[in-house]
Amino acid sequence: MITFALIPHWTEFMVALVVGLLLFGGKLPEIAKDLGRSFFKLKRTMNDIRKETGLEDTIRDLKKDVEENNPVNQFEREVRQKSSEAVDADFEPSSSDEDSNKG
Repeated sequence: MITFALIPHWTEFMVALVVGLLLFGGKLPEIAKDLGRSFFKLKRTMNDIRKETGLEDTIRDLKKDVEENNPVNQFEREVRQKSSEAVDADFEPSSSDEDSNKG
């Protein structure tokens, strides 16, 4: 027995389209248009609410704090700092290097 979980995505779309045509007939494009409008109205309303409540600013500040306090980012900054210090430091050859140069 084949389950719907095993059907590829394009066939699921086709089945839904056929069922939609059978149920709604010629009104399907009109219903799809109304659903699209409702979706974009909802999205616009959610964005307005985020702006009015200051939630957007809070989210931006939280993302900034997370990036600054992320241990990986801190480790990366330390590695960059240490590597630049190593490059800037004067190279002093070890005693074994001096011995090999004499020989």
